[in-house]
Amino acid sequence: MAVLIILYVLLLLVAVVVIGLLVVKYMRLRKQYEFDHVMQVDSSEPVDATSDMESSESADNWQHKQTEGDKAFLNRLRQFIDEEMSNGEVKVETLADKMCLSRSQLNRKVKAITGMSTLNFSSNYRLCEASRLLREQHDMIVSEIARKCGFDDAAYFARVFRQFTGQSPTAYRKAATG
Repeated sequence: MAVLIILYVLLLLVAVVVIGLLVVKYMRLRKQYEFDHVMQVDSSEPVDATSDMESSESADNWQHKQTEGDKAFLNRLRQFIDEEMSNGEVKVETLADKMCLSRSQLNRKVKAITGMSTLNFSSNYRLCEASRLLREQHDMIVSEIARKCGFDDAAYFARVFRQFTGQSPTAYRKAATG
């Protein structure tokens, strides 16, 4: 009887661990999907505001117009993030000043569009840029890429990059290059 109870408890523990791992994997994939969706917004793609409308006064029409403005807003924000990355440090206050908004207004707007805070959006964008550089710039060392993406501390960059992709920057580069 005691052996059955021990086996049952062990089986229960294994199930809990497996479920925990699945939840972590799901959260990582969900975060990556949301990030990919946000980062692929491109204002050069035309939005057909009339394709699924019944009338020009519908709520959908407003949503399509807002989406086009959101794309332009995000592209402008990305441009400022790129400029700040080249300066070495990306601060939300600086981005808000460049966007002619208060910090709280910028946070509300970015949160409404992307579901992320401005700080998270900026960090994710910089990590996306770092992953692109790791894939394309084989002659740059990881610490150079970290600095180029606004991370002064290479160890911190490696830790954040691992949280974002599930791999160290070096492993990511090896996997991406074959």
